[in-house]
Formats: sequence, C-alpha cells, structure tokens
Amino acid sequence: MKAVDLNEALEEVARLVSGDAVVRGVSIRLDLAEGLPSVLGDRVQLQQVALNLVLNGMGIGLTISRSIVDVYGGQLEAHNNPGGGATFSFTLPITHDGR
Repeated sequence: MKAVDLNEALEEVARLVSGDAVVRGVSIRLDLAEGLPSVLGDRVQLQQVALNLVLNGMGIGLTISRSIVDVYGGQLEAHNNPGGGATFSFTLPITHDGR
C-alpha cells in the first residue's frame, strides 16, 4: 500500500470510460474536492472500485467495491436520484503523515 492521490486516480478512470459513456448517452460527473490529502491504499484496486461503480453500480460490482473500500477502512454509499440515475460515493481515511 502506498499514498494515493485519489482525485488523480478517479480522473484517470473517468477518462477511460468517457468514450463509452458518450456512446451510451450517460453522463459522468466527478465532484472532487481540491487539495485533499492522499489516502493509503493500492491505486489499481481503488481505481477498480470506481470502474465497478461506473460500469456495474448494482450486483457483483457493488459487492466487490464495498469489500475493497472496507479493507481500507472506508465506507461506500449508493443513493437513487429522484430524477433517475444514481449517486455513488465512498470515503477513505487519509495517510497518517498527511501526504
């Protein structure tokens, strides 16, 4: 496990799926806070969480994502939006040294 810039990792995932989202008529909006400290984790696993949520918000993707987030001491939440669609969020503890 290493210090991970979560915003950077999530932006990479958004770029990866953006073409497919456009084709499917789906919009992806990242609501990232600037200046966040790093989190302690495996960058690829944390990106897999985001990818699972984007490509498969229900079923096994959500189960795997919740398991990964739990391992790192975080929480994953899912909410249906009133006008359609869903919002997924997860929190992770920051690194001990604040990097």
